[in-house]
Amino acid sequence: MTNYLLDTDICIYWLKGYQAVKDHLLNTGIVQIAISVITAAELYFGVYNSVRVEENHFQLERFLDYYNSAIRKSNFKYIWGA
Repeated sequence: MTNYLLDTDICIYWLKGYQAVKDHLLNTGIVQIAISVITAAELYFGVYNSVRVEENHFQLERFLDYYNSAIRKSNFKYIWGA
């Protein structure tokens, strides 16, 4: 099983709609993908220092909600060995 820890740049590519990135991550499977707290903090920093704070905040929240809901729908106990 291959696991991916997404860095800030890859998350930004997803948020900007780079189709190749979206296709690759969706084909990989959400349960094999992780986002660090550092990456999330960097994304929020970018949002709050942008010109379009509200729009970017909404987009980031939607991205993180999608990621979190997909993880909850998966077999979480199997992934984390609980």
